Amino acid sequence: MSNLDREKYYKHLFLIGAIWNWIVAISLLLLSIFMLDVAALIFEMAIPPSLIWFHVVVGIVFIFGVGYYLISRDLNKNHGIVVLGVFEKYFFFLTLLVYFILGDINIYAVLFGAVDFVFGCLFIEFLIKFKNKM
Repeated sequence: MSNLDREKYYKHLFLIGAIWNWIVAISLLLLSIFMLDVAALIFEMAIPPSLIWFHVVVGIVFIFGVGYYLISRDLNKNHGIVVLGVFEKYFFFLTLLVYFILGDINIYAVLFGAVDFVFGCLFIEFLIKFKNKM
């Protein structure tokens, strides 16, 4: 793969990552507002007494999407956001996995989180390849 093709691939990767985060954040926000019972039923989760922390996390997911969008615009900048993104993606997936093992959520939530795990792997690949000058 030529450097130009690889650059285009990574720009698309981060743009898709941004769009994924935005879709997840907006969907979860809307589910929590309009269909909380359905969301709790789908993922077999208890409804907390307050959604403030859930909404804070959803906002952070959206903001990470903005970061991925910025990276897609210029691959030479914001590598710190990529590193944070890797931690965020793996933390999210591992948290879901632990709660699945504990029996607090179902496999659908873990599969949903597996998408983030894949993005984390691809972000690491970017950091390695970029370090080697693509």
